[in-house]
Amino acid sequence: VIELAKVAAAHGGSYSTHIRDEGAGSVDAVAEVIRIAREAHLPAQVSHHKLMGQAQWGQSVRTLAMVDSARRQGLDVSIDQYAYDATSTGTAVLFPAWALSGGRDSLRARLAKPEERKQIESGMREIILEERGGGDLSRIRIASYGPHPQWNGKTFADIAKERGRTPNIDFAIELGIEIQMAGGASGVWHVADEADVRRIMKYPFTMISSDGGIGVLGHGHPHPRNYGAFARVLGRYVREEKVLTLEEAVRKMTSLPA
Repeated sequence: VIELAKVAAAHGGSYSTHIRDEGAGSVDAVAEVIRIAREAHLPAQVSHHKLMGQAQWGQSVRTLAMVDSARRQGLDVSIDQYAYDATSTGTAVLFPAWALSGGRDSLRARLAKPEERKQIESGMREIILEERGGGDLSRIRIASYGPHPQWNGKTFADIAKERGRTPNIDFAIELGIEIQMAGGASGVWHVADEADVRRIMKYPFTMISSDGGIGVLGHGHPHPRNYGAFARVLGRYVREEKVLTLEEAVRKMTSLPA
């Protein structure tokens, strides 16, 4: 990545990154961004910065201090953020990366082997507990799922109730496997802490972003940031809660990114 960034730097480019890990390895991942900026001699941006999972809550104190230190050393390192405690991505994030290598057929083959299935389920258990909802199935919501569109907008807890099951982590693992083997779904995951959201937002070199896609109106239940990221900052965090002044919020949306 550093070698590629050097080429970008030679042409006046910058490095904007979905960091390697936003969970247990988030501090190391921010350090990696700073290293790339330093060694490749180009501006670097931590995109939609957050700390996922209760074990990481509060670590924004540390990551912001790291960015601040890098800036004092003359590096152009900055951040952008969407103002939500939820993320949006596919159900593949419930699985350890190695389990998905080779695609769905490879995953099916691994699940058919008892020892490998046990390892996959163990990895899923750790991910759900530490990064994706803390074991609370009401914090995992399906946004769009082709095979069962009636589940769009429902949480894993809702589906457990429909099936007469206990909404525990064993059910989450079972449902995650079922969904992934049918092609996967997009989801909304409530994984961040409001105190981190506010702390990151107030940092002078944090820009406001949506990290949103251009969706089809009326299709599925996408993350609200697709439509409301900037209005939420102005409405909730400026007008109602005074986390930012109006002038500072507008700067973070306009002149700072420019």
